[in-house]
Amino acid sequence: MFFKRCFWGVGAQCALVGLGFLVAENAVSRPVWAQPFPEREPLSGVILDSDGAPVAGALVSVRRQNDIGNFAFWGAETRSDAQGKWRFEDGELGAYYLNVEAPGYASQINSSLDWKRGAAPFEVRLRRLVSLKLRLFLPDGTRAANRSWMLRMRSLNDTVFRRLRTDANGEFWLRDIVPATYSFSLTGEDGYAIFPEFEIGATPKGAAQNNNEREITLQKGADLRLKVTDERGRPLGGARFSVVLASPEETQRLLGTTEISVDFASPSVESNGEGAPAPDDSLDVLTQDGQGGATISNLPPANYRVRLLMAGVNLGGDGEQTIDLSQTSGELSWRVAVPRAATLTLDAKTPDDKPLAGARLALRFLWLGSGTPETENEALAFLSAAGARRVQLDGAGRAAIFPVRAGRYRVFAAVQNADGSFGREFGPFETTIPSPKNGGEATGNVTIFIPEPQKLAR
Repeated sequence: MFFKRCFWGVGAQCALVGLGFLVAENAVSRPVWAQPFPEREPLSGVILDSDGAPVAGALVSVRRQNDIGNFAFWGAETRSDAQGKWRFEDGELGAYYLNVEAPGYASQINSSLDWKRGAAPFEVRLRRLVSLKLRLFLPDGTRAANRSWMLRMRSLNDTVFRRLRTDANGEFWLRDIVPATYSFSLTGEDGYAIFPEFEIGATPKGAAQNNNEREITLQKGADLRLKVTDERGRPLGGARFSVVLASPEETQRLLGTTEISVDFASPSVESNGEGAPAPDDSLDVLTQDGQGGATISNLPPANYRVRLLMAGVNLGGDGEQTIDLSQTSGELSWRVAVPRAATLTLDAKTPDDKPLAGARLALRFLWLGSGTPETENEALAFLSAAGARRVQLDGAGRAAIFPVRAGRYRVFAAVQNADGSFGREFGPFETTIPSPKNGGEATGNVTIFIPEPQKLAR
């Protein structure tokens, strides 16, 4: 049954209106579906700690799991009151994702909440975070003072991965850790420690904080020496090596049933080191210009897979090798072709024009382009995403950077401190490596000026 309704005003027209339909006169009918009223059902819950005490001020947010539908309530956020309670008056029935965050507690992310009519307030129990103090001793029994480490811990629900540095007492604190049983791996230049089960206890009932403390005596592991050269035997700088356990079976043997994919590459004398300025600083080991080598010390005895990663070079299947370090130290080497490579000679001086002899530098290259078409599309060949390189200056404050491409560059430099970290970055220093003539090899020079490390320390 239809009746006629007119809409007056500018462009007035009449239409036939019926159940579920709106039909303009002399027009084809089209369905217009009415929107249902929302099934309102206030959402409510309570936030408690592991002992059942209310958690006030927790941030509670909900959002719908289904983002398609006729809903008026899609989600919202609020905070729990002094009794740990929260409520959304305009909530609706349906499935939601629930997030809860509170200072000092482990966050609960994307919990599933299926809200039904007449449901009881939804209860969430948060785990209180704890602290862990580690006191490290070297294999000879002395304190592992002022050294850098890579720590990896993994439980069924949580993962901790941090670079750490011990203080003068060989200690460091880990804050805001979820109490659980973890697989534990600590590696560094001076030793390693592995525990398939490493228990971090919860805060006792009624206590304000639980500070776990552990003493660990490190074990001495194997040394892995890596070397990469070109076809003429010249050492290549700027190559990265990724060193990982060779198989899941090796991971499980070392770390138990809670598997953790471990990259054991750690800062060493010839690697990237702690605090390097390169923004893409990663776990991969970086070869040093002039030596083409890197050494990873004190690896846990195991079979390892080592992959060579070098910008601008297609290694194919030759970039990966495996090695058994279960009994002794070892060495791997690569020889790769680097076509159209150039050499940049770097001179480092102090502001009063004295050579910066013997210093170790972290370099960062910014490619500015080139006027030659053959290199225009090879801007960062032989440079990582951040153009990071490492060099050891000779007695004259000089080093050869090889390989690089012909072109214009800005060079930034930082000096390595006695503790292995890198200080302030200086630059930019601009240079141009001209394209080679008559099929020769391109060469260039750059001079950088950096205050002496002892002056920087003051």
